Amino acid sequence: MQKIFELKSQDWMKGIAISSQYPSTGIFAEASGINPFLLPFTSSNEFGLLQTSAAATNRTGGVVTGAILGGTLLGSAYTAYLIDDDGHIYSVDTTSGTPTNLRSGNAIATPGEGMTIYQVPGGTKYMYYAREAFIGRWDLTGVFGVPNVNSDGWEDTFAGSAGSGFAIVLQSTTIRNFHHFVGNVYFTDKSYIGGIIDDDGGAGVEPSIQSQLLDLPETMTAVDIDDDGFYLVIAATENQITGNRQINTLNKIYFWDTASNSWAREWTINTPFISSIHKMGGIMYALCADGLYAFSFNTPPTLLIPLANADGPARTGGVNPTSHLATVKDGVLYWLSAGVPGNADVCAYGSPLPGMQPRFFKPFKAMNGGASSTPTFIMSVGKFITYVADGDKFGELSNISGGQTGLTAETIYIPLERKYNILKIEVTLGEPLASGDSLNIDLQSDEDTSASDFGTMAYSALGAKRTMVMTNRYTAENLKMIFNFNGGNVKIKKISVYGEPVTI
Repeated sequence: MQKIFELKSQDWMKGIAISSQYPSTGIFAEASGINPFLLPFTSSNEFGLLQTSAAATNRTGGVVTGAILGGTLLGSAYTAYLIDDDGHIYSVDTTSGTPTNLRSGNAIATPGEGMTIYQVPGGTKYMYYAREAFIGRWDLTGVFGVPNVNSDGWEDTFAGSAGSGFAIVLQSTTIRNFHHFVGNVYFTDKSYIGGIIDDDGGAGVEPSIQSQLLDLPETMTAVDIDDDGFYLVIAATENQITGNRQINTLNKIYFWDTASNSWAREWTINTPFISSIHKMGGIMYALCADGLYAFSFNTPPTLLIPLANADGPARTGGVNPTSHLATVKDGVLYWLSAGVPGNADVCAYGSPLPGMQPRFFKPFKAMNGGASSTPTFIMSVGKFITYVADGDKFGELSNISGGQTGLTAETIYIPLERKYNILKIEVTLGEPLASGDSLNIDLQSDEDTSASDFGTMAYSALGAKRTMVMTNRYTAENLKMIFNFNGGNVKIKKISVYGEPVTI
């Protein structure tokens, strides 16, 4: 009997391949909720072990009633603010995850998805929130319920056609995203870009809100804004068609210096729609219906990884793309996939460790919001926690713990070069089995055959074992291994496969 091949930490961390038959792009064909990249730099030594991530912790708490559309952080107060499609605004204690509905008895009409916090030097700290045809605000230096302008402390129509602060023309759109750049805040306004502008930075001088600072072609809808350090970068799409994930429409990336009356450069991406753009490690990324693209001012968008429909970004209500389906944490871009309704994935691309080659993986399962729910929101709130929303469920994901059960990791079809009788699989764990731990391994030789059970490693039968030898017989020339995490928190360090060549 000879060792045919071995899989270990370096293989677990290669990520997911673009095809089950293409071994050079990752070891896994599918691995949803599988996370060998549990956050290092803590007391944990589990980085590099094949294991599941933790299930999302539900923080809905009977408080959150709608689908979260957008959010922002006030880090100095350990508080997140969120807005949902029912018009409620929540404050969330980021240390406990406890939400409070600030607008339970006075919901906002026609809420949008944007929200930000902005304060000019010497001015008042305000939280700005989006509505379809208005921008509202709240004075964060006050106490909720103590009047600022209105009796309830909120100015729901602060800026708009009949604004209490600024009577400006705003387009009707649910996609009103905000972005801080060169001391101001810019926002999307359908085919325009507006701004919350620090006029002169003088002490006690409040910003002004200006609309139509930049006009895009009127057929375009700006879906997201970011910056590359020199230019404000704008993503826009013509796609407003329900369910269009297949047919390419006009999608543009614009670079604007915020001073000129037009943009400096534009790129076209041939894709059904752009969902969001983010800067990560000095590179701009565009998350689109069909894949993830990289680009810069001097380099047109280039496809990095193609995405199947299930792995591409979801669409709010089946119509509008939303930038709040993606977030950046520690050199990795995370996004909520369209997935199967009620069972979406958190997909990721990037370098989990500095210097590590970027890879595609799916470290988490999203909240299970119900059979027909659509994921709507993800936001990094710190080094260890990420907020996620699916339907009317709101919760948090942990980057430092694991143990969700019922998940499966499937390798690609590993070419064995010749036909073998697989007779023995040796499993080595990073930590001994604990109560409730159970791992089952199936083997499959090709797409036309069913997977076959090879063996199970369980605490109930073995106790606190760290290694196990499974013996059986399976014949294959190409071999897929299927790891079924059926209980507890099994952490695989190494798999060694042994057998004998088939001779005829």
